[in-house]
Amino acid sequence: MKFGHQLKTSLYEEWNFYYMSYVDLKRFLKLRLAEHDWTEDDESGFVEQLEKELDKVYSFQRVKLGEINRRIEHVQREVEDLIREDGDHQPTEDDFTALEAELSHIIADVHDLAKFTRLNYTGFLKIIKKHDV
Repeated sequence: MKFGHQLKTSLYEEWNFYYMSYVDLKRFLKLRLAEHDWTEDDESGFVEQLEKELDKVYSFQRVKLGEINRRIEHVQREVEDLIREDGDHQPTEDDFTALEAELSHIIADVHDLAKFTRLNYTGFLKIIKKHDV
Protein backbone atom coordinates (compact mmCIF):
# COMPACT_ATOMS: atom_id res chain seq x y z
CA MET A 1 0.00 0.00 0.00
CA LYS A 2 1.30 3.45 -0.91
CA PHE A 3 2.06 5.65 2.08
CA GLY A 4 -0.17 8.51 0.89
CA HIS A 5 -3.13 6.12 0.87
CA GLN A 6 -2.11 4.62 4.21
CA LEU A 7 -1.91 8.10 5.74
CA LYS A 8 -5.32 9.04 4.35
CA THR A 9 -7.00 5.90 5.69
CA SER A 10 -5.21 5.87 9.08
CA LEU A 11 -5.52 9.46 10.19
CA TYR A 12 -7.76 10.68 12.99
CA GLU A 13 -10.36 12.65 11.04
CA GLU A 14 -10.83 15.42 13.62
CA TRP A 15 -7.12 16.25 13.31
CA ASN A 16 -6.97 15.95 9.51
CA PHE A 17 -5.74 19.51 8.94
CA TYR A 18 -2.77 19.04 11.29
CA TYR A 19 -1.20 16.04 9.56
CA MET A 20 1.69 16.70 7.22
CA SER A 21 0.66 17.28 3.61
CA TYR A 22 2.57 14.29 2.29
CA VAL A 23 0.76 14.28 -1.06
CA ASP A 24 1.54 17.96 -1.65
CA LEU A 25 5.22 17.48 -0.85
CA LYS A 26 5.39 14.41 -3.10
CA ARG A 27 3.64 16.33 -5.90
CA PHE A 28 6.15 19.19 -5.50
CA LEU A 29 9.04 16.75 -5.97
CA LYS A 30 7.44 14.99 -8.91
CA LEU A 31 6.51 18.14 -10.81
CA ARG A 32 9.90 19.79 -10.43
CA LEU A 33 11.78 16.67 -11.48
CA ALA A 34 9.48 16.15 -14.49
CA GLU A 35 9.99 19.75 -15.67
CA HIS A 36 13.77 20.07 -15.33
CA ASP A 37 16.85 19.10 -13.38
CA TRP A 38 16.67 19.91 -9.68
CA THR A 39 17.82 23.49 -9.00
CA GLU A 40 18.78 25.53 -5.94
CA ASP A 41 15.38 27.27 -6.18
CA ASP A 42 13.67 23.87 -6.15
CA GLU A 43 15.70 22.87 -3.11
CA SER A 44 14.86 26.10 -1.29
CA GLY A 45 11.17 25.75 -2.12
CA PHE A 46 11.09 22.15 -0.96
CA VAL A 47 12.90 22.91 2.30
CA GLU A 48 10.54 25.84 2.93
CA GLN A 49 7.48 23.62 2.42
CA LEU A 50 9.00 20.85 4.53
CA GLU A 51 9.72 23.26 7.40
CA LYS A 52 6.20 24.67 7.18
CA GLU A 53 4.74 21.17 7.47
CA LEU A 54 7.07 20.28 10.33
CA ASP A 55 6.09 23.45 12.21
CA LYS A 56 2.40 22.68 11.70
CA VAL A 57 2.76 19.14 13.06
CA TYR A 58 5.01 20.16 15.94
CA SER A 59 2.77 23.04 17.02
CA PHE A 60 -0.27 20.79 17.07
CA GLN A 61 1.54 18.11 19.06
CA ARG A 62 2.70 20.69 21.58
CA VAL A 63 -0.84 22.05 22.04
CA LYS A 64 -2.40 18.58 22.40
CA LEU A 65 0.30 17.47 24.84
CA GLY A 66 -0.33 20.59 26.93
CA GLU A 67 -4.06 19.81 26.98
CA ILE A 68 -3.41 16.22 28.02
CA ASN A 69 -1.03 17.29 30.79
CA ARG A 70 -3.57 19.80 32.15
CA ARG A 71 -6.27 17.13 32.16
CA ILE A 72 -3.98 14.69 33.98
CA GLU A 73 -3.13 17.33 36.59
CA HIS A 74 -6.84 18.09 37.04
CA VAL A 75 -7.68 14.41 37.63
CA GLN A 76 -4.75 14.10 40.02
CA ARG A 77 -6.04 17.07 42.06
CA GLU A 78 -9.54 15.55 42.08
CA VAL A 79 -8.18 12.23 43.36
CA GLU A 80 -6.18 14.00 46.06
CA ASP A 81 -9.28 15.99 47.08
CA LEU A 82 -11.37 12.82 47.30
CA ILE A 83 -8.80 11.04 49.40
CA ARG A 84 -8.38 14.06 51.67
CA GLU A 85 -12.11 14.50 52.32
CA ASP A 86 -13.18 13.78 55.85
CA GLY A 87 -16.31 13.37 57.90
CA ASP A 88 -19.09 15.02 55.95
CA HIS A 89 -18.54 13.43 52.57
CA GLN A 90 -16.94 10.06 52.04
CA PRO A 91 -15.91 9.33 48.44
CA THR A 92 -18.41 7.14 46.64
CA GLU A 93 -17.95 4.59 43.93
CA ASP A 94 -19.58 7.08 41.53
CA ASP A 95 -16.88 9.63 42.35
CA PHE A 96 -14.17 7.18 41.37
CA THR A 97 -16.13 5.93 38.34
CA ALA A 98 -16.26 9.48 36.96
CA LEU A 99 -12.51 9.86 37.43
CA GLU A 100 -11.90 6.48 35.84
CA ALA A 101 -13.96 7.54 32.81
CA GLU A 102 -11.97 10.75 32.47
CA LEU A 103 -8.70 8.79 32.69
CA SER A 104 -9.97 6.46 29.95
CA HIS A 105 -10.60 9.48 27.72
CA ILE A 106 -7.13 10.80 28.47
CA ILE A 107 -5.57 7.42 27.63
CA ALA A 108 -7.48 7.36 24.33
CA ASP A 109 -6.19 10.84 23.49
CA VAL A 110 -2.62 9.79 24.34
CA HIS A 111 -3.05 6.81 22.02
CA ASP A 112 -4.40 9.05 19.23
CA LEU A 113 -1.53 11.51 19.68
CA ALA A 114 1.02 8.68 19.57
CA LYS A 115 -0.51 7.40 16.34
CA PHE A 116 -0.52 10.95 14.94
CA THR A 117 3.17 11.26 15.82
CA ARG A 118 4.10 7.90 14.26
CA LEU A 119 2.24 8.59 11.02
CA ASN A 120 3.81 12.02 10.61
CA TYR A 121 7.28 10.75 11.53
CA THR A 122 6.97 8.02 8.91
CA GLY A 123 5.71 10.55 6.37
CA PHE A 124 8.66 12.88 6.94
CA LEU A 125 11.12 9.99 6.63
CA LYS A 126 9.51 8.80 3.40
CA ILE A 127 9.34 12.24 1.77
CA ILE A 128 12.99 12.92 2.63
CA LYS A 129 13.93 9.54 1.17
CA LYS A 130 12.07 10.45 -2.06
CA HIS A 131 13.89 13.78 -2.08
CA ASP A 132 17.29 12.13 -1.67
CA VAL A 133 16.83 9.59 -4.49
